[in-house]
Amino acid sequence: MADNEDNGPPKKLRRLATEKPSFGFEMVEVRVGEDRVGEDSDDGEAKTFHVHKDLLTQHSDFFRAAFTGDWKERADGVIRLPEDEVEAFEQFYWFVYTGSLFTIREGDHGVGEDNHPTDKEFGRLAAAWALGNKLQCTPFKDALTDGLIAKGLKERSWPYGIYAAINLTAARSAGIRRFLIDLAALTWSENYFAEMEFTTTEFLHDLVLALAKARAHGVSKSKPWENAGCRYHEHGEDKQCYKKVFG
Repeated sequence: MADNEDNGPPKKLRRLATEKPSFGFEMVEVRVGEDRVGEDSDDGEAKTFHVHKDLLTQHSDFFRAAFTGDWKERADGVIRLPEDEVEAFEQFYWFVYTGSLFTIREGDHGVGEDNHPTDKEFGRLAAAWALGNKLQCTPFKDALTDGLIAKGLKERSWPYGIYAAINLTAARSAGIRRFLIDLAALTWSENYFAEMEFTTTEFLHDLVLALAKARAHGVSKSKPWENAGCRYHEHGEDKQCYKKVFG
C-alpha cells in the first residue's frame, strides 16, 4: 500500500463527451506590451501569447469583433495590445483555459511609505479587471469581482487604490462598481470619507443614493457581499455564470 492516503479521484474526473471543451485548431498571436527591440524582453515590456482563436472569440466580444470585422488583425492573425500590461493579460490567458485566477504570489505583503500595510494582489486583481473590461470578457470580470471580494474578506479590508483603479474604467452598471458602492455606503467611516478623493461625480452621486437607501431601510450593518452568489456579476439571466461554464 502506498504511504500517501488515497482520497479517491478528483471531482468530475469522468464527464459526458458533450462536456468536453472546444478550443478549435487555429492559433493566433496576441502581442501585449510596447515593443522596444522587436523581440520579447526579459523585463516583461512585451510578450507574444499563442492562443486558440475559438477560445478568444468565445469569451471576448473584443476579440470576436477583431476577427470578424474589417480589422487588419483579421488578415495577419496578430492582435496587438501595446498599451496593456503583460501581467494582466497573463491572468486573462490562464483564465480562458482554466477558469481560475493565478494572482497570489509570495512577497505580496509589505509596508508602504506611510507605514500602512500593502498587498500587491489587490492591484493585480484590479488591473486584470480593467483589462477584462476592455476585452469585454464578462466571465473574466465576474471572476475577478469574486476574487476581489474574497481577498478583502480574508484581509478584512479593501485598500483605497481599488476605487481609483476600477472607477476610471467601469460603467455605472458594472457589477464590481455596484460592489464598491455598497462597500463604501455600508462600511466607510468618517475618516474614510474625509480622506477619499472622488474621481467622478457619478460615483459620488450613486454613493449618496446608496447611503440614503441604507438609512431608510436600516441596513447599515448588513454585508451583502458575503455569500453574494451572482449578486455582483454581469452575465445576466440569459448566460451561464463562469462557475458553471468551467465546472
